[in-house]
Amino acid sequence: MQHAAVARSSAAAAFTARRPQQLRAVRAAAPRQVIAMASNMQFIKGIDEPTIPEVKLTRSRDGASGTATFVFQNPAIFEASSELGDITGLYMNDDEGTITTVDVQAKFVNGKPDKIEVKYVMRSSFEWDRFMRFMERYAEDMGLGFQKRPRVGVSAGAGILPPPPWVPLLRPEELQRGLAFSGSGRLIERAAAKLLGGQPIKAYTIGGSVTRGAGASSDATSYPSRFFEFLNSTFPHRGHVLQNKGIGATTSGIYSVCAEAIIPPDADLLVAEFTFNEPADIPFTSPQRRAFEQLLRKLARLPGQPAVVVLHHYAWWFSGGDGVQGGLFYRPAEMQLTTMAQYYDMPSPSVRAAVWPLMRAGVAPFKVSRVIKPGQVTPNGVKLPVAEPGTERQYYFYDRVHPSDTGHQVMAELLAGVVLQAAARVQAAAAAAAAAAGDGGGLAAVKPRAAELPPPMIPGNADVPTTLCAMQDFKPLAKRMRGFEYRAERPDRQDPVDQKWGYVGEEEGAWLEMEMNTLDGSSSGAGAQTKATVFLGYLRSYQGMGVARVECKRDCTCLPTRIDGRWKQRVSLTQMHEFQVSQHPRCRVRITIERRPSAGGRKHGGGKMHLSALMVSHFPLALDGRIAGMAGGMVSERH
Repeated sequence: MQHAAVARSSAAAAFTARRPQQLRAVRAAAPRQVIAMASNMQFIKGIDEPTIPEVKLTRSRDGASGTATFVFQNPAIFEASSELGDITGLYMNDDEGTITTVDVQAKFVNGKPDKIEVKYVMRSSFEWDRFMRFMERYAEDMGLGFQKRPRVGVSAGAGILPPPPWVPLLRPEELQRGLAFSGSGRLIERAAAKLLGGQPIKAYTIGGSVTRGAGASSDATSYPSRFFEFLNSTFPHRGHVLQNKGIGATTSGIYSVCAEAIIPPDADLLVAEFTFNEPADIPFTSPQRRAFEQLLRKLARLPGQPAVVVLHHYAWWFSGGDGVQGGLFYRPAEMQLTTMAQYYDMPSPSVRAAVWPLMRAGVAPFKVSRVIKPGQVTPNGVKLPVAEPGTERQYYFYDRVHPSDTGHQVMAELLAGVVLQAAARVQAAAAAAAAAAGDGGGLAAVKPRAAELPPPMIPGNADVPTTLCAMQDFKPLAKRMRGFEYRAERPDRQDPVDQKWGYVGEEEGAWLEMEMNTLDGSSSGAGAQTKATVFLGYLRSYQGMGVARVECKRDCTCLPTRIDGRWKQRVSLTQMHEFQVSQHPRCRVRITIERRPSAGGRKHGGGKMHLSALMVSHFPLALDGRIAGMAGGMVSERH
């Protein structure tokens, strides 16, 4: 695949001075004055060097390093350094900040200073691109001619596609490494063929806070927005439906029960991003892993046969273990989720695979040693320093979990890479077919090869029908309450999803009664002996949360269970409490906040309980009861 990128070359720039007499006059008349320019070079901070250097650029064949060599012939600083102090380096300043090198040497002829030679070594594509941006600005400000880097498009057979709406952060080899598993391309190629053929598609993203845009400086710089921008600019069509359906602080458990209610049936392309929010090291047979597989199966079964992409975010400071506090490459959740993606032949791009070596080496803009948001402490107690003003672009993470704009763009580039690779394969197949037919050919409609959905990878994890899914429409289910109110957890947010609406109680004895239809459509009616599985969404967090008792109050029966909203992890997640009830069209369930034990063993009143979703599912009767009680939920808590 040829990814749209900045052209790389071993000798990349040439400068031609157009105003040498004027520059010499400036140097002679005012060697110590600061010349007000957007970009400049300085040997002593605050003092511009007006002499135009000769610049030579070289770059390694693999693009991993480069060197800029400057020669300043008889620079003005020679005349002023005795009065202003010693030369401490070369400082290249522009609107983005300062590039610095201390590899500065003065050359003498017959004992007199003649020229200054400077070397600046670039150790990554980011540093190369940053330097080239400075040189373009410097050349423009100084009235010089500059051979700029061309941007090239992508060959996709139906013409040259325009480049993506960004300067790539990933080199081709990093992008290829990040496309950890591409699969057969059976369904993604069909979506790519529609795009190449000028047809509209429907694409959606689902996931937690990263998908919702946490860490990005604006909604426009979040990875879903950037990916959708790529689709719109590369394959423009007014009929595209591109929507972000991420919900902060959620896991795959909620989506696995409510997939059909969240995603339209005729979707073409789906991105599922849950890696950080899924538990790191649990058996495949656990409720959480069963829920993730259930989600993939439900997405794959949608009538539109969408291409599903399992995208992996990587949280460096939450990837600890085996003697390291962060950056463990084999944090288990990604490995297990990738295994499922491979089983279901779904592309699985990985941030970790693409940029972990650069994070470890501390290469900008993938540095992880600092974050942008202050006051961040890792689960292991490491206090993360804050990026100094003007250096924020060098760091990958906004806080200890969420990516900065840099990280969001990397995720968007990986998704774009999946689409562009598929487009290249589609075009290659069309070209081969055209050559065999002896005509110019064209893009034919791509029909996915027939492939049955395989049986569940996890033994006994049968598909689960859902009869009720109440998330955003959760409020009407409450019939009676005392001490609870329906309110937003974050009322200052603009988006209702980000506001996290739900029923909240905070005192001992506060209660809420909810009514639901737990009948299976195939049931014989009220009072049937078969059970329904109820999933109650609740907020689990690290501050001020409490414990609540769940019991059937009227017209249905169930064993009492408890919800524990307390958590030591300093993050918040909406999790699923799962319990079995008998079937009835008006099953009434009560949730009551209980007294909870303190650290000393004595009890104190209450604690916060936030309820936000309710789902009802019916497992096939032939399914083993023990497995049925586990499958599909995020957390199964029985006491």
